[in-house]
Amino acid sequence: MILNELKDAGIDPYSDVKKLSFGGTHDVVFYAVLNGDVDVGIVRTNILEQMDAEDKIDIDDLTVINPQHVSGFPFVLSSRLYPEWAFAKVIHTPQGLAKDVAIALFKIEENNPAAIACNNAGWTIPLDYWPVHECLKELRVGPYVGYGEISLYDDDKPNVFIRFKRVGKSSVKGIGLGLAIVKRIVELHGRDVGV
Repeated sequence: MILNELKDAGIDPYSDVKKLSFGGTHDVVFYAVLNGDVDVGIVRTNILEQMDAEDKIDIDDLTVINPQHVSGFPFVLSSRLYPEWAFAKVIHTPQGLAKDVAIALFKIEENNPAAIACNNAGWTIPLDYWPVHECLKELRVGPYVGYGEISLYDDDKPNVFIRFKRVGKSSVKGIGLGLAIVKRIVELHGRDVGV
């Protein structure tokens, strides 16, 4: 997420800084800044306050660059807020188990010892993850590596919209109807599609 913030500020961390390193943990990053080993450190929200409460750091010894203020958000931050800690099941997890776990998570309230132990306010329904998708798409990382690129061979292009005609790698599953259906729907709306 921070790469997107830097990009929006016109900073390319891979070419605009003398040295870029990754500390591995928030503690390492803070101590590297406090000890003068690095000029700037980046950590997620609430870590400053948490380490200050644990007497690991004095929050007043640090300067937050580009401080942001979000109504109702209690922590120091320097970027847009993005949702985090999504909870999902893998395909082989039984639906009943997933439902039971979701119900148990929803029942955790802010004053619950489990919530206090992990420093969170409980769980809720999924938030809008669209800003995360937009960030990843902008950076062309994660599922958006190669986003917008078409990699068809020229010889395959005339065949991609033909029903039951598969092109490209044989390892791709399907029977060759997908793009033919898309083409027909687009044509029914008075438009054209091609490659």
